[in-house]
Amino acid sequence: MASSSEYAGHRCSTDPSTRQLGPWSSLTNAVSAGSQFNTIAGFPKGIMVDKRTGRRFVNELADRKARSDAILKQLDENGKPVYPICFTDSVGVKQAQTLKNGLKYGVIKKFDTLGELADAYGIPKEALIKQVEEFNAYVREGKDKQFDRPLALAIEIKQAPFYAARVWPKVYYCMGGVGITKNAEVLNVRTQKPIPGLYAAGEVTGGTHGASRLGGCAIADGLVTGRVAGDAVVANTPVNLE
Repeated sequence: MASSSEYAGHRCSTDPSTRQLGPWSSLTNAVSAGSQFNTIAGFPKGIMVDKRTGRRFVNELADRKARSDAILKQLDENGKPVYPICFTDSVGVKQAQTLKNGLKYGVIKKFDTLGELADAYGIPKEALIKQVEEFNAYVREGKDKQFDRPLALAIEIKQAPFYAARVWPKVYYCMGGVGITKNAEVLNVRTQKPIPGLYAAGEVTGGTHGASRLGGCAIADGLVTGRVAGDAVVANTPVNLE
C-alpha cells in the first residue's frame, strides 16, 4: 500500500494558502456567539474600528477575503494582533439571536455610552465619537464616503446601550487535500494515477474548487463527492489493501 505522503495529489491542507478565513469570528471559546453577533448585527448595522485610532479600516460588508486580509494587518510594532472592535447600538442587535449568550460569556460587552465603550477597549474617545458621527451622516446621505459600503441595511448608531465584540478571523474551510479523479479515486502524487481501492470525499480532497472556494459549497461538496465515491465503490471489484 502506498504511504500517506503519496496521496496528496493537490496541496497539503497545512499550507496557509489553502486555508479560507472567515472575518466574523471572536476571541473566545463561545465562538458562535461572537460570529453570529458580528454577522447579523455588527457588520451590517454597525462599524468595525482599529482600536488604536478609533477609525474604520475596511468596508464591513466587503467579501470574506478582503475583510480577513484587512483584519490580519492590524498588528502592533512587534507583529502581535491588535484586535479590531465591531459594535452597534440597541436597534442594531435586535436580530442577534446569540446576544444573551454572548453577554453571558463575555464575548459581547454592553455599554451605556460610546465613551464607556472607548474606555473599555483603550480607543481614543474623541476619535471614536467623531467616526460614529461621520458614519451616521453617511447613512443619512445614503453614501459611504470612506469605503463605499452598501448602506441598505445600515442604521445610525445612536440608540444606547451599545454592544461590542473583538474580532479576529478563523479558519472555516481548507482548500488543500488529496487529489481525486472524477470517480473520487485518490491519486498517487508521484504517478498521478489512482491508488487502487482508495476513495475520498469532501474537505479531505483538494483542487475541486480551484484557487478559491465559493461560499455555500461545503455541504454540496461533501454530498456530491460522497455519492460519487459511494457509487464507484459499489461498482468496482473489492481490492486487497494488505
